[in-house]
Amino acid sequence: MTDVAIWGSYHYGNFGDDLMAEVFASAARQFGARPSVISRNAHIVQSPEVQVAPTLDALTAEPDLIIIGGGAMLSSDRMIDFLARPASRAVDREFGELLRYCRTHSSRVVPLSIGGDGDGKSTGIWGNRRRFFDGPWARYGSVRLSTDAPLVERLFHKQYAYHPDVLFAAPRYVSNSQGDRSPNSGGARLGVNLHRKRAAPFVGALEKAFGAEVEIVPLVTHSHVFGDPYEWTNDNDTVRYSTVTQFVEALTELDGIVSDKLHVGLVSATLGVPFVSYQPKPKTRGLHRELGLSSAVADTPDEATSLVQSAILDQSSPTLRERISSEGLGERAVAHIDLLRHALIHSGS
Repeated sequence: MTDVAIWGSYHYGNFGDDLMAEVFASAARQFGARPSVISRNAHIVQSPEVQVAPTLDALTAEPDLIIIGGGAMLSSDRMIDFLARPASRAVDREFGELLRYCRTHSSRVVPLSIGGDGDGKSTGIWGNRRRFFDGPWARYGSVRLSTDAPLVERLFHKQYAYHPDVLFAAPRYVSNSQGDRSPNSGGARLGVNLHRKRAAPFVGALEKAFGAEVEIVPLVTHSHVFGDPYEWTNDNDTVRYSTVTQFVEALTELDGIVSDKLHVGLVSATLGVPFVSYQPKPKTRGLHRELGLSSAVADTPDEATSLVQSAILDQSSPTLRERISSEGLGERAVAHIDLLRHALIHSGS
């Protein structure tokens, strides 16, 4: 049986990253491999058959294959941010551990569904992350935006395949994520997942525009156990991320979602829930631009409330939900999993 270690941004209790770990572990098991996930969160995956270890060195068996399971591994840091931001330093330390392990064990690594900032212009990849991708370990892999493939070629002279984000295929690999939705009785339930610094103007505009017609449900996608809370909440009826299955089930009970993040909105869309993107990061803008959905991105509270009306309440303007069907994004995203299967088949060569 092939041992595969799934390595990524899995230490911080983030719904999107943890869901990627669940997807890759489930797929690896379907292919007859023995997966393990590198995470300081012992409960990151639900299956007792998946080993969870805090570091690669702590695994009970040396893996035949390491996959980098998604995440913003190609995102850019300015040098001042790289030196000053704790998060950037933490990523650098983790890549340092991966680099040391690969050098010691001559490991084979395949990055899957990784990405950059969304504009294809990233240059600020420094330190151990740069040394790793410059090295011989990750010779091939896959990326999640079309702008990421030329970025990898330009920076590291490697050919990575582009396929839509692997989480478009999540319902195929995660239990309780493909049930039928039934409309809520009464007012629409709107999930709101925003940084607390930008939430107040939008929430105020929303309440003014719709009143009791819309029930606002704050969504917290980061577990408070692993970091300081930064997401907006009103402490009433807040849905807090605890486990992947619990949070996915909660998303299916919404009539729409507004978020400044990518993956909570993307996953909601796979579940049939319309997603309005509000003041997002470039990678989220990039995805919407690629799919001809720039009109589903709002930059002001008034734009966002208008989209809540047209895209969620009236369902008269397209969102990511419609593109998943028309562009076959779920089927195309399975190509990342096909690459995992190829890597497992050839893990001994």
